[in-house]
Amino acid sequence: MVYTPDTDARGHVRGWIASILDVGERKRAEDARTLLAGIVDSSDDAIISKGLDGIITSWNTGAERMFGYAAAEAIGQPIALIIPTERRHEEVDLMDRLRHGQSIEHFETQRLMKNGRYVPISRTVSPVRNREGVVIGASKIARDISDRIRADEERTRLLASEQAARAQAEEANRGKDQFLATVSHELRTPLNAILGWAAMLERTAPADTRTSKGLQSIGRNTRTLAQLVDDLLDVSRMISGKMRLDPVPMDLGDIVEAAVEAVLPAASAKDIAIGAVVDPASRTITGDPTRLQQAVWNVLSNAVKFTPQGGRVDVSTRIDRGEIELTVSDSGIGIDPTFLPYVFDRFRQADDSSTRGHAGLGLGLAIVRHLVELHGGRVRAESEGCGRGTRFVIRLPRSRPSATTGDGRQPASARPAHPATDLAPLFGLFSEGAARAVALTWTMPPLRRPPSSSPFRAWFHRSSGRTTHRGAALAAGHRADVRARPLA
Repeated sequence: MVYTPDTDARGHVRGWIASILDVGERKRAEDARTLLAGIVDSSDDAIISKGLDGIITSWNTGAERMFGYAAAEAIGQPIALIIPTERRHEEVDLMDRLRHGQSIEHFETQRLMKNGRYVPISRTVSPVRNREGVVIGASKIARDISDRIRADEERTRLLASEQAARAQAEEANRGKDQFLATVSHELRTPLNAILGWAAMLERTAPADTRTSKGLQSIGRNTRTLAQLVDDLLDVSRMISGKMRLDPVPMDLGDIVEAAVEAVLPAASAKDIAIGAVVDPASRTITGDPTRLQQAVWNVLSNAVKFTPQGGRVDVSTRIDRGEIELTVSDSGIGIDPTFLPYVFDRFRQADDSSTRGHAGLGLGLAIVRHLVELHGGRVRAESEGCGRGTRFVIRLPRSRPSATTGDGRQPASARPAHPATDLAPLFGLFSEGAARAVALTWTMPPLRRPPSSSPFRAWFHRSSGRTTHRGAALAAGHRADVRARPLA
């Protein structure tokens, strides 16, 4: 408020004139500037302003902490004060863009501290305009990104370390798989020779003697070891994609019956009842008989193994939503829910301690899953927990699967019949001067049940390495009674 005297012609004061000026707008503007200055000064980021000539005009507390220069030292100095020599070209490009009214956002670079150290920053630069909109300078906000850079470097180091460890682990895993495949192949030949000689010696040994019982024990334990080796070989084929299918129309009821017969001795020893119900509508299926029987036998023998004395195992088949469903359920020890997701993994066992009560390598169910998937099916395990039994459900398509390998490729030619693999080592029982071929005869319950007077016969030819045969297909899981004689 301003008071002005009101005078007459003689100059005498007759009164006063009060002028009231509203300064609210100016006061608000001053308060806003003060608030803005306070925000700028308290910011952790460096906030700097400069003219188009590159001279620093303002320097906040954040800039003092970041670069080490006090405001009195920096204001009036060229911005080159904090720019490394090798990065001066950045400032030239920046000033050219600013003169054209452009902004630069989150540009990452380095600046020079008072002590000579470099500090990584992310900067945003905006043009400053006067009332007429003319660019008269620039405002720069710089943020120290040292912590983020260190975190990125540590993350990169850890990632590289993890990738190197993974590559090393994968290489070790490949080496392990190759080792298992090599060992399995090397073991199979002597094992077959042991089985062949044990069978021959057992026939010549007097019955009910220590020698006969010893030979029976040798044969029984060698067959167990041979089964483990076969599992390892199957795993090797799975990994390399060389497991093949030879699909043919077949009767699923025969598969189930043969698998049940194969586990009956083990079930009888534990007084386990086995029930089998085959839906006639589900009997016809196309698949590899040997591989499907292997899958069913593995699941069934697994059920018998983990079912206690006096328990029960049931096998059933039915048609469900256009697919064949085969179920094996038992009243056994069950599976812990936490282990169920891993039950089909290779070498995984619920009890992996050295004192576990059940033998095995933990491969059977992994092989089952692979064989079922090769047939275009799927398998799952269900259990309500420990002591509540287990239920395995195999679902298979009724359509014909194509002959294929584990990697989905068509085989170059049909694989040899399984007896070719099994008979080749037996040929080693004969000397180099023996006949060119050996005839071997099985007495066994065949898969298709021809008359008992029609045993399976096969001939292994030394010159060609192939096997010819007539009769029924060899049922997996049966122990054949082998007799060999040279052919003329």
